[in-house]
Amino acid sequence: MTTREIEDRLRGLAWPSPPAELRARVLAAGALRTAEAQDRDAHARPIVEPHALRRSAWRTAPVLFIIAALIVIGACTGLDLWTKRELDAELAQLQAKYGNLDEASVGVPPVPDTDNRARVVRAAIELAAPMPGQRYHYLPFPVPSPVPANLRAFAGVNRDALRVLGDVRVRHQSNWEADYQDGRLPQWNSVRILSDAIFVTVLMHIEDGRPDEAARLIVSGLGISASIRQEPDTVAQLTRF
Repeated sequence: MTTREIEDRLRGLAWPSPPAELRARVLAAGALRTAEAQDRDAHARPIVEPHALRRSAWRTAPVLFIIAALIVIGACTGLDLWTKRELDAELAQLQAKYGNLDEASVGVPPVPDTDNRARVVRAAIELAAPMPGQRYHYLPFPVPSPVPANLRAFAGVNRDALRVLGDVRVRHQSNWEADYQDGRLPQWNSVRILSDAIFVTVLMHIEDGRPDEAARLIVSGLGISASIRQEPDTVAQLTRF
C-alpha cells in the first residue's frame, strides 16, 4: 500500500467531534490570549498627546530656522568670495592695460596758477547769476529771435562774469584742484549758468552785428570745456558736453 492510499483512508475515517464544553474552553483560551497580546501592544506603544506634538514642533522650529540661516549665510559668503575673485582678476587685467585705477591715484597734475584756466573759470562763476524770476535756473529752448527782454536782462547781469572769463583764452593748462574723495567739488551748476550766459550773449552779438565779439565769447566757452576735460568726475564730463 502506498503512502497516498494510507492518507486517503485516514481522511475517510469518521473522527469523533470534541465535546461542546471543550470547544468553549479552547475558544475562551484563544480569546484571552488575543486580549493579552493586544494589551501588551498597547503598553509597548506610548500614546502621544496632541499638545505634546505641538510642543515638540515648537522646539524643533528654532533649530530648523538656525540651520536654514546658516545655509543662506554660507551660500552668500561663498558667492561674495567668488565674485570678489572674479572682480580682482578683471581689475588686474584693466590695470595691466591702463595703469593704476585706484580712485586715490586718479588726479590731475598740478599746474602753475598763472596758466591755470580753471582758476579763471572759478573766478567767473563766483560772479555768475541765474535767470531772474526762476526758482531753479533753466534756459528755455529754442531761444526766440530776436532775443527777448528777460534773456537780455540775464545776459546783462552776467556781463562782469563774462569779462573776467575773457582771460581763459590766454591760458593753456587746467586743474580744478578738486578732492573727489572728500567731496570738495567745483560748483558745476554755476558753470552751466555761465555757459548759458555765453550762449545768450553770443546770440545778442550776432543780432547786433558784432560777430567778432561773438567769436571771442565762443572761444571763451571752449576754454571752459577744455578746463574740465581732464577731470575724472562723471558729472564734470556731463557738464563739459
